[in-house]
Amino acid sequence: MPWKFFTSSGQQKTFDSSVASSVSTVASASSIAVTKPGTYLLTGTTTVATITGGAIGMTITVQASAQASGTPVVLTYGAGSNAIKLTGGRSLGLYAQVPADTAAGAGESVTLRYDGTAWVEIARDLRKVLTYNFAEASGVISSTTVAGGNTLATASSVTFDGETPVVISLYLYAWGTGSTASSAVFANLWDGATAKHRIAYLSNSAVASQQALTLFTQVRLTPTAAARAYSIRAFRATSNGDWNTTNNPSGTGDNGQGFIRIERDI
Repeated sequence: MPWKFFTSSGQQKTFDSSVASSVSTVASASSIAVTKPGTYLLTGTTTVATITGGAIGMTITVQASAQASGTPVVLTYGAGSNAIKLTGGRSLGLYAQVPADTAAGAGESVTLRYDGTAWVEIARDLRKVLTYNFAEASGVISSTTVAGGNTLATASSVTFDGETPVVISLYLYAWGTGSTASSAVFANLWDGATAKHRIAYLSNSAVASQQALTLFTQVRLTPTAAARAYSIRAFRATSNGDWNTTNNPSGTGDNGQGFIRIERDI
């Protein structure tokens, strides 16, 4: 029930816990309506551009709910009446769950305050890592072309919002060239079945011996809005190379666990 209290300046205030803690469910739409402060569980995947029903000073939390893992509901950054003004001036996808989650948890959320014209972001609760996958088991880099590249690691599919930059990281305990002079190994980023740019290179510089090292490489990009399964694939020049990694290492003699990771850069 509502109760009254006085601030240090002597101003009387009313607090209604039933309103402050209220939770409602609303289906995503281009424009959604709210009626009171509280949390609104946002279902569906229709992009939200405006929110009606605000009063000056009203605070709401919009939380993703029941979307498939890796599929967001997008809040559009905008200007004008009832628009959503998000930090950084870019739209944002909220996920109920992402492939990196080990168990289902609370959906991501953004807290907004109505300033009389628009909804201004004042807080957000987001996951940093979207997907984390083991690298492929140790293998031989035998392909001589980009198109036939040997897969080092593949990330789970994630649907991106089209505006949030991400960093894709690859770690391998070791990768190396062949032992024939002028051998080299190359790694390219792939977006589904499409080869993208080169992200790693190692050569033995015309010396007839293998060159090997630990590989940790990163690339930052802003994926366009779509479901994407990124992978990293390698090919070689002159003679076969290889890579070494152990998934779920348990002993002192095991190589480190290789992985591919995609995380937001915001």
